[in-house]
Amino acid sequence: MFSLNPYPVRTFWETNYKKAIPEITADQSAFHFAALNAQIQESSVYGSLSEVADNDKLLEGVLNSAILSCGGSMHSIKKKWTLAAKNKVKHLVINATEGEPFTFKDYYLMENYPMLVVEALAVAAKLLGVKKVHLGINSAYMGAGCRLVTAWTDLKSKHSNFPFMMDVTYTPELYVIGEETSLINFFEGGRGEPRIKPPLPMEKGLFGEPTLVSNVETICWVLAHLTNQDVFNNGFKKLSTLIYGEEVMVVEATIGMPFTELAAMVGASSSAYVEVGGVSGTFLTMQQLNDAKWSNESLASVGAFVGSGTVRFFDDLETVGLEVGKSLAFFESNTCGQCTPCRVGTQRLVYQFGAKNVEHDAIFMTGKAMKLTSLCGLGKAASNPVCTYLANIKGVAAK
Repeated sequence: MFSLNPYPVRTFWETNYKKAIPEITADQSAFHFAALNAQIQESSVYGSLSEVADNDKLLEGVLNSAILSCGGSMHSIKKKWTLAAKNKVKHLVINATEGEPFTFKDYYLMENYPMLVVEALAVAAKLLGVKKVHLGINSAYMGAGCRLVTAWTDLKSKHSNFPFMMDVTYTPELYVIGEETSLINFFEGGRGEPRIKPPLPMEKGLFGEPTLVSNVETICWVLAHLTNQDVFNNGFKKLSTLIYGEEVMVVEATIGMPFTELAAMVGASSSAYVEVGGVSGTFLTMQQLNDAKWSNESLASVGAFVGSGTVRFFDDLETVGLEVGKSLAFFESNTCGQCTPCRVGTQRLVYQFGAKNVEHDAIFMTGKAMKLTSLCGLGKAASNPVCTYLANIKGVAAK
């Protein structure tokens, strides 16, 4: 019914990555990455921070900031970074695998602002006291990776006592590699499959040593905070991808802004169908989102989450059904196969949804079993598209 991987990363970003980040907030003083990049071209942020003796004070400021993890969880970075600092992490792993379809925020930053990204890498390494940065980057992003290596070399040449090293590893275009322990396994030469937690990577990670895994956008916001203490005065910001037909935007959206403002950015109608949170997200109608805000807390009331920050809008029901089928096929082709619930469950969902007589109860039961028993987030979220499509779009209630 569908190709093995109906959502190859390469075909999407090649035609859309050049879209500009518009300023979408009413506050004209709102921060955006273009401004920070311009500032860095004039003066190195790492250079000025490297002269600050009180590293603990800088780190404390970051921990007490409004920065959220932008890898999908949207939780405060405080707990994770505090544990990393306590255990004196030896490695900083930057996850730039970005294998989720229709999500290319990290790619956007690496492609357009490579010097900003490497400054962020160096500053994060300084804050955590690590000497080696490991960058795992999607093999579809080869050009962006070369730009980062060049920028890193330039940064190193500007500072005589630059103590950090960076390793760049290109990863397969697979969704599961984005799970932090899968990426660590891949770096160690093993299969890209999740580990059982605990222990957490901050306790026992790369090569058995304490490791912090972060993503490109998160560390760039750390840099932004250290540069401008007022950056989050109106709330934390999140790079989000909005897609409506041929219209594609990477926008700097404030967490807590009305969801209807996001829809208005791409001209989505009030009768549109919406997929919130990426390909593993939730299908809803715009009517259900009229009073919602762009935050996990608000979206939870309609069973949704910010996730990767990608939102897709559709006009017709037939297209929505096709996209649900493609999502299921994507997860079937991207499961690592390690745990039975995910390996078998993704296959069952494709079969059940593609059957001539769709058994809704069977789909809901499969989805529930996968959420409860799968090892990692792929298996837990793989049923979201089909179950929310049936419940919210088709009006089928789970028994």
